[in-house]
Amino acid sequence: MMNQQKPEQVWMDPDGRLAVREVFRSIQGEGPDAGEPAVFVRLAGCNLCCPWCDTDYTSERTIYRPGELVELIDQQGSGMVVLTGGEPFRQNIVPLIVALSISWRVQIETNGSLPFFGPVSKVSVICSPKTSKLGAGMAERVDALKYVGKAGMLDPDDGLPIGLARVPGVPVFLQPMDEGNEANNRANLEAVIDSCLEHGYRLSIQLHKLVGMP
Repeated sequence: MMNQQKPEQVWMDPDGRLAVREVFRSIQGEGPDAGEPAVFVRLAGCNLCCPWCDTDYTSERTIYRPGELVELIDQQGSGMVVLTGGEPFRQNIVPLIVALSISWRVQIETNGSLPFFGPVSKVSVICSPKTSKLGAGMAERVDALKYVGKAGMLDPDDGLPIGLARVPGVPVFLQPMDEGNEANNRANLEAVIDSCLEHGYRLSIQLHKLVGMP
């Protein structure tokens, strides 16, 4: 089923209040920290509407003040917090990052289309580009790139999805698109593996789904 969640405008609450879809503990299944336990804060709303997105980020939302959200996160354990979405940079995440960085390692998962802002030294930024150009300051701050590959839609020159932004010199993780169809998924996996072998990218296979976690 195609994603039908509507794009939303940037919402920068001056007090750092955040619209949150859910908070949960799981295993980071993608990118450079795959396999590591983490607390996920799924922020509500996204500025884009990617047709293949299979994440619910709009059906429910609760407004939290930064202190309230930190208290909820602290109840989940310790270690790494992943701010995901939706699109985290659609909201004012700075107060939350500052509060969390006292005792947590913070990672942000972003589509890269909005400008980067925030405490530069306190977060890692994993960008999954969804547009041909990144927002202002984003390319200079990205720690890793994560692409979703579909068979027949990879550029023959560099093996990455056609038409999406590149950042030279940044580690690349390539994962197959999950289309909910066994034959298509197998073709996507084979195309991604071929690209990784040819270009030296790192394969990402959504470990959390393999072990039945959110």
